[in-house]
Parts: sequence; structure tokens; C-alpha cells
Amino acid sequence: NAHVVANASAVRVQNNKGQEFNAKIIYVNPGSDLAFLKITDADYKAVSSLPYGISKTSGDLGEQIFTLGYPRDEIVYGEGYMSAVTGFEGDTLACQIAIAANPGNSGGPILDKNGDIIGVLNARQTQLQGAVFAIKAKNIFRSLEEIKSDSTLIKNDSSVVAIRIPQTSSVKGMERVQQVKKIQDYIYLVKSY
Repeated sequence: NAHVVANASAVRVQNNKGQEFNAKIIYVNPGSDLAFLKITDADYKAVSSLPYGISKTSGDLGEQIFTLGYPRDEIVYGEGYMSAVTGFEGDTLACQIAIAANPGNSGGPILDKNGDIIGVLNARQTQLQGAVFAIKAKNIFRSLEEIKSDSTLIKNDSSVVAIRIPQTSSVKGMERVQQVKKIQDYIYLVKSY
């Protein structure tokens, strides 16, 4: 999320095995609270494909969802459902979800039963129990298109043009435990300094 890396002078990411890598911020959109990072560490081995897709829809009211995130030092699984198709005060960029969220869950994916990302967890309202919000996945697509068309960014880092958006999940149809086992290696804790 943009609020996680705002004012950061350095960023590192950590995988579920505890390995840390240097990263740089390549895009920030405070309006949608999205930020994109690129792992720059020479020791990092880039992946060729991701096990999850990114959905162009944001899910349906009552739809079962799950998340993986880092409210602790280890990855944590949570499940819930889509409770409103809009976010705080009717925000159409976001949706409300009924899922446990704690500091450290921000930026974690919200996934549907097929293992497709339908949103990114970004906020919780502390005055209301269970009021958690996620940025809809369509904003990820919009932001990626902005990145790919930013001539200054492309000039500084031509690899941004090669960003591929996963269209389908390779974990569709698997039992949830198997989905989590496949996906958890691709969810990183973001540390900003």
C-alpha cells in the first residue's frame, strides 16, 4: 500500500522463509493507496509465473474470501466474506470485507475461492468491529497500465514494460490448504525505513 511506503528512504521485503531482499518503489498512487515495488537484490531469483490471477471483478456480496499477510513475523491466514461492494463512506474504489485484520495485514491480497486476487487489504475502521476495507483489483490493472505508459519510468527502468498481469490462477479447483501452500511463497512482508 502507498501508506506503508510513504516517506520511506529504503524498502526491504521478506518472504515466508525469512529471506530479506532490497526493493525499490517504482510507483505510488496515494489516491488508490497502491504502491508497486521492484526487488533489486542481486541474490533474488525472479519468478517466471505466479500461482494466482488478478481478477477484473471485485467479487460479489457474501462471496467467501481469504487473505495471507504478516501481522506477525510469520505469514498468517484469514478467511471471511465480502460484506459490502463499496468501501468507507461509499468509496467505489474499495469494498468492505468481514475478515480479521491487524497492523501488518495492509497490502495483503484478498483472494476468492479460485485463488484470484480480488482486492488488496488497506484499512480497518477501529470504531466499528469487523469494518475492514480492501482496494478493488480493477485498480491494480489501472495502476499497471499507468506504469507501462509512464515514459519517465520506462526510460529509467525498461523492465516495467515487461510486467505481465496474471489472468488466471493455477490453484483454481484445489482445496484451500493446497492453495495456501502454493500461494504463500509469493506473499512478502514489506519493511519500510
